[in-house]
Amino acid sequence: MKTIDILFSGLAVAGVMLLPACGGDSSDTEIEQGQLTGFSLSPASLSLAVGQSGTVTATPIPADAKGVTYQWSAEDPTVISATGSAATNTVTAIKEGSTNVVVKSGAVTAKIPVIVTADLTLKIITVSPASIQNLATGETATLTATTIPADAEEGPETLKWTSTNEAIVTVSPAVGATTTATAISMGEAEIIASNAAGTVTARIPVSTTAKYQLVWSDEFDAASISSTDWNFTSRFQRNEELQYFQKKNASIKDGCLVLEAKKERVLNDRYEEGSTDWKKNREYAEYTSAEITTKSKHSFKYGRLEVRAKIPVCYGAWPAIWLMGQDVSGAAGGEIDVLEFIHDGGVYPTMPVSLHWEGETTTYQSHTEVWRLSHFTDKDPDWADKFHIWRMDWDEVAIRIYLDDKLLSETDLSTTINGKAKTNPFHSSQYVLLTLALDTRLSEEVYVLPMQFEIDYLRIYQR
Repeated sequence: MKTIDILFSGLAVAGVMLLPACGGDSSDTEIEQGQLTGFSLSPASLSLAVGQSGTVTATPIPADAKGVTYQWSAEDPTVISATGSAATNTVTAIKEGSTNVVVKSGAVTAKIPVIVTADLTLKIITVSPASIQNLATGETATLTATTIPADAEEGPETLKWTSTNEAIVTVSPAVGATTTATAISMGEAEIIASNAAGTVTARIPVSTTAKYQLVWSDEFDAASISSTDWNFTSRFQRNEELQYFQKKNASIKDGCLVLEAKKERVLNDRYEEGSTDWKKNREYAEYTSAEITTKSKHSFKYGRLEVRAKIPVCYGAWPAIWLMGQDVSGAAGGEIDVLEFIHDGGVYPTMPVSLHWEGETTTYQSHTEVWRLSHFTDKDPDWADKFHIWRMDWDEVAIRIYLDDKLLSETDLSTTINGKAKTNPFHSSQYVLLTLALDTRLSEEVYVLPMQFEIDYLRIYQR
């Protein structure tokens, strides 16, 4: 026996046994009473947009057919979804295209065509960033909108931008995929991106604060380093590093602070023969460098630190821009590493950005984000030959560290509680250190000397 698909009056009928017009052996063509011969499907076809759903109902032929089951499927399941076992089935459009939805019971099948078209009706607007926090008065932030679907009839270029309170924040232009928010005064408001009818919207919360004011800076334009503003670190200091700090390795040249590390033998004036203290058991140091700090001269709590500098990236270089607690020393005073450059594992040039504070069972707890130097040099092969701006924005809630306006790290200060003291070091004043050390992760045989760490300026702002 053979089955064929037959179309009657727009209804797809399948699984009907073909009977001879006359004559022949009727034993091969007899249909038992109640035997399923086909399905009538309604509707006869479906047209859906992506994401839409429709239903198809299968009616058995004859209506009182016995033992009928319903096995639904899609010939191309990437275009539509159609699975189920009831007489009525839901068909969901997945992507643009055409296929058939099929119902089967034993050897009997029936199908109808389904056409899926793209739905270009605007569904969702998303805006980046999703919120703007602590935008200082007079400062701006760029907002960019995208739509779902991406090629919606009301695309990003047609969107409207409004502010719920223009006395606090304004937007311009008022139409387009991108707008600029400008903080006018302190307060809170929302920026709204919407379609023309206002039926699809995205709301971006905005908080504004007072503008940053410069409270102290050193532009390094003087003939020499100011002893009123800076301390000079001396001798061996930490991490069993090989450099011996001395004042003469720090100087001002061409409007920049220059910290220089070099190979030279100098007498260790704290040498004690037979001492087990690594700072005292060497009669001579073979390397010198420099570090200056603002301890007890300039410290601050909350605000913005900005340093423009060019760092050495050769083997052995360990430049750092960092802060430590003014009033509490050690781990409980906290440490903020705005910049460090090292060779991670002695191999990969990296810039870890870290906060450290006191641990409960360990000396330190830390939050560290590690950036490979290649992330920057792949985009700009001359990166290491240029000056760059490291910035720290610090408020009661978080510390955010940037490099050339790229966010490198954000630390939630609710997580930085000292393990033993139960205090938060980052709610207390910190002072600044500028350091050029030699990387203890590397053998001194690979050090490239002399090397220089150049700082164009250091500026501290507060609201």
